[in-house]
Amino acid sequence: MKNLIKKYAAKALCTLWIDSIFRSLNKKKLLVLTYHGVCLPERCPPLFTQLPVHLFREQLSFIKRHYQVISVDDLVVSLREKKKLPERSVLLTFDDGFMNNYKVAFPLLKEFNLPAVIYLTTDYIGTDQHLWFDELFLSLKAALENHVDLESIEDLFSFSNLPNDLAELYPLLSNKLKRKTLKERLHLISKLKSKSSSTEDPMQENFNLLTWEQVKEMHASKLIHFGVHTATHRIISELDKEEWHEEIAAPKERLSEMLNCEVATFCYPNGIPDLDFNESHEQYLIEKGYICSFSTAESLNDANYKPFRIGRVSVGNDLTSEKNFFRLQTSGFFYALKSVFSKINNPKRKQREIQPEEI
Repeated sequence: MKNLIKKYAAKALCTLWIDSIFRSLNKKKLLVLTYHGVCLPERCPPLFTQLPVHLFREQLSFIKRHYQVISVDDLVVSLREKKKLPERSVLLTFDDGFMNNYKVAFPLLKEFNLPAVIYLTTDYIGTDQHLWFDELFLSLKAALENHVDLESIEDLFSFSNLPNDLAELYPLLSNKLKRKTLKERLHLISKLKSKSSSTEDPMQENFNLLTWEQVKEMHASKLIHFGVHTATHRIISELDKEEWHEEIAAPKERLSEMLNCEVATFCYPNGIPDLDFNESHEQYLIEKGYICSFSTAESLNDANYKPFRIGRVSVGNDLTSEKNFFRLQTSGFFYALKSVFSKINNPKRKQREIQPEEI
């Protein structure tokens, strides 16, 4: 019911051209969209990170009509040469490096002739490994389908009153594991996997990662660019300083060598400013030759944006992809609304534009 009300409200606002007004007001701000996987409807898991292909097509059509899609190389040039980007610039980014970026998203990007950048977890590319949070999803799905006692899962994860619905259960446990050490995460997932029989899941292909041959083919098209998303998707604030090279610098060197080109951009796993990364990590990126990096701060980027804290607008398999909601979100309407409420709730705060890290 709550989502239905939001849909009607979004439709009413778009009928009043509110999205168009805010697109015009924010035309000098850079919009960066975050995608992950794009999947075929019959095999789409109930996950925010896997967007059904028909919604992706709808969004690309809208973006092509209303925005100037730039490449990440265009962004790098603008930063190096201190040049302004075109009005209504938008950059399409994909995190993690799923194989369906090649099989499903790439054909559509070619059809619309729109550039994009994919951020790779380099050590997993060309392997049959899955990222830990995807292993968690598949293991939970198998456990529920095998009628594993929910209390045993609660005991394993030290959690009480867990929901029996996969779409609700997964985010709870994923967020809990996110703040544990790598060793603890892998141990808990291994324990969970042992509780149910191992069978091939048709949804699993959505979590397979790219091969190097696919990466090179997309790179050769000159439509798809690539950047670094660490070597193994470690949240960099959890790393010891001795591990920075292998997760941040080494993947840059490897990707540059594989593609025979400069790799100048980085994307933070999880990406919450001052929680998942801080100024010391930004300085290290600069020292290693990166030109900019992307966070998960939900915002548009004005002329004074910080190159190593670029905000992005997340789009996924939920309300964010409903047609009118998507139009309002990409226009900057919701961020303006948050700013207004922030000022109302903090009357003594200086009257200034809200910064990405404060959202």
